[in-house]
Parts: sequence; structure tokens; C-alpha cells
Amino acid sequence: MSKMTEEVTRAIATKFLGGIEGFELIKLENYKNYVVYFAFPDGVTGEINVGLPIYVLIDKLGKARYATDKETHELMRRWNSDEEEDED
Repeated sequence: MSKMTEEVTRAIATKFLGGIEGFELIKLENYKNYVVYFAFPDGVTGEINVGLPIYVLIDKLGKARYATDKETHELMRRWNSDEEEDED
């Protein structure tokens, strides 16, 4: 993966999402050589169901895309398993 800073990747994700006014971005662990951001509406907690999560994947060239359905499922499982481990 190239040496893109979090500031650069966050700007790429924000631009890809059209400015995402009213949304927050959380950087997750890298996934299959992609930098991953989880985007969700400001003020939403984990207990509120707002539909499928939005994952933005950024490749080493700085090109952003939405996660596919399969990737979204894998990322959700990965993130949920991390939370369960933290509770133990």
C-alpha cells in the first residue's frame, strides 16, 4: 500500500461521497489492500438501524469505490466479531 496519510484517504472518501454533509467517517482496519472507511449519519448510535452500512474502499492509487455486497457482509462480520471480543 502506498504511503497515503489518513488525512489524504479521508479527503478521498469525503470527495467520493459527494461531501457527505451530515455524515461521519470512521477509518477501519485495512481490508485486502484497501483503506476502509465506514460512513454513517451524525448522531446515529449502534442501536439504531438505518439500513445497510456504507463502506468506502480506497485502493493504493487513491481510487475510491463502494464495497460490494459480499465485501460489505465480510466487513460487517469482521467488525462485529471485533466488538464481541472487546466485550469479553
